Amino acid sequence: MRGTARSIATLVLLGLFVVTSHAQFGVDNSLAPKEVKDFAWRVTGRVVFPMPSLLADDVMPVLRGQASRVRAGQAELSMLKLSDGTALWSTPVAGDVTAMNITDGAIVAAVGRSVVGLSPEDGSLLWQQPIKGRLDTGWDLAASWRQHQWFGDLHARWEGIGGAFSCSEDTVFVSVSGTVYALDAQEGAVLWSQKVGFRLSSPLCQVAGVVLAATSKELHALAPESGDAVWSLPIADATRLIVVHKSLYCANRQGTCRVDPATGETLWSAAVPADKAQSVHHTGRCVVARRPNDITALDPESGDVAWRTETHPKASLIDNSHAFFVDKADNCVHCLDLDTLQDVWDAAPDPTPQRLVLCGTVAVAMHPLALAAYDAKSGEELWSLRAPPGELFDCSVWARTSKRLYVKTPRRLVGLDARTGECAIGVNGRFMQVAWMMAHRNMLYLHDGSPSRGGVIAALQVEEAKAPGKPAAEAEAPDQA
Repeated sequence: MRGTARSIATLVLLGLFVVTSHAQFGVDNSLAPKEVKDFAWRVTGRVVFPMPSLLADDVMPVLRGQASRVRAGQAELSMLKLSDGTALWSTPVAGDVTAMNITDGAIVAAVGRSVVGLSPEDGSLLWQQPIKGRLDTGWDLAASWRQHQWFGDLHARWEGIGGAFSCSEDTVFVSVSGTVYALDAQEGAVLWSQKVGFRLSSPLCQVAGVVLAATSKELHALAPESGDAVWSLPIADATRLIVVHKSLYCANRQGTCRVDPATGETLWSAAVPADKAQSVHHTGRCVVARRPNDITALDPESGDVAWRTETHPKASLIDNSHAFFVDKADNCVHCLDLDTLQDVWDAAPDPTPQRLVLCGTVAVAMHPLALAAYDAKSGEELWSLRAPPGELFDCSVWARTSKRLYVKTPRRLVGLDARTGECAIGVNGRFMQVAWMMAHRNMLYLHDGSPSRGGVIAALQVEEAKAPGKPAAEAEAPDQA
C-alpha cells in the first residue's frame, strides 16, 4: 500500500510539474507533421535486443527470447534483413549469450560455457571452443538486459556486444581467467595463449600492430602473430584505452597518460582521472579529454592543462576542431574553437539544456520541455520548439542525420528539419518504452522493450530510397543516442 501511495504521489507531482512548466513557458503546437506515417515493418515475438553496433551492409543480428533475460534453451539468433524485416535465417541458442562480435567470416559469440563461431550466411555452427574458466570482458555487463543499458555507452559498442572479443579479419582475441587466447576465426583453433593476469579493466583492443590487455596491475602489449610480450607498463586498472592519431591514451583513477603504442614509452601524464564515459579527441593543436561533468584541453606534447571547464552532465560534444557544451557556471551553450581555445559564440536557451546534438551544421539544445537550434558556425538561433501540453521530450533517446533530428515523447515520434524545425514526419502511438533509435540510410529503426508487447523492433521509412548504384559513402551514417 505504501509503495502504491508513493507511486501515485509521484505521478501527481510529475503531472503538476508538466502543467506548471507549460503554463510558465507557453505552448507551441507546431509538432503537427507535414506527413503522418506508419511503420514499414515490425518484428515481434520477444525481441530481447537487436544489435545495431554489429550492423553490416543491410543486415543486423537480432536475439530473441522468451523472457526479459535470455536463458538457456529459450532464445534464437536471427539475421534480420533491414529492407523488409524478414529473417534471412534463425538458429537456436543453447545457453546464456553474454558477448558477441563479427569477423569477416564468422559471428563470434559467448554462449553458455563456450565460445562459438557461426556462419553469417546461414547461422550454422562453424566451430566451438569450451571456456575453461572465467570469461574476462573488461566491461561490467548490465544486470538487466534492457537495450538502453547495453548501448548507452558508445565505447562498449565499439568493442561489440559485451566487450569479450577483439576481432581482426582472421583472428579472434579473448581473455579467460587471466590468459589471452588467439583463435582462428574460421576454424576456432587456438593459435596461441599468453598469461597476463586476472581481471581485465578494459576490453582487449588492437593498435599499431599489438594487442593491448589492461589488467588490475599492468598494461600488456602482445604480438598478434605469436602472443609474445612486446612491452608492459605498471598502469593499474586502465578503464579507458583510446587510440587517436596513432597515439595511445590510457586513463585510470590517477590520471590520463599518452603512450607510444609501438615501444610502450610514456610520453606524458596528466591529472585527468578516468571516468566511465570518458572520451579523448586529438584536434592537432590540443588533446581534449571529455567527461560527463567537464572538458579539459591538454598540450599534445607535454600533457599540460591548457584549458578546462565544468559542464552539465551529458551536455557536451566534440566535433573536429570545436567543442560544444553547456557551461555549469552560466548555464549557457558555448562553442569553443579548440585551436585558439577562444569562445566562438554562446547562447542562453531557456530552460537550461540537458543534451546537445549536432545535426550537420546545426547544434540542437534539448530539454524535456523545449528544443532550441543554433547555427553551429555563427550561433544564430534558427528555431525553438516547446513540447506539446502534457508531454515531455525524451532527451536520452534520439537519432539524427545531417538534415534531420528524430525525437520522441511518450505519445509521438517526430522527424524535425534541422535548419527550420519544421515537423516533416510524425507517428502517433506509445513510445514510452522505446530505448533506442537509429537512422540508417533512408530508414529509422527503433526498439520497444515494453513487457506488454514482448519486445518489438520496427522500421520507418523517413526519406525516399537512394537511387540504385549510388555510392554507399554518400548515404547518411548511422547514429543513435
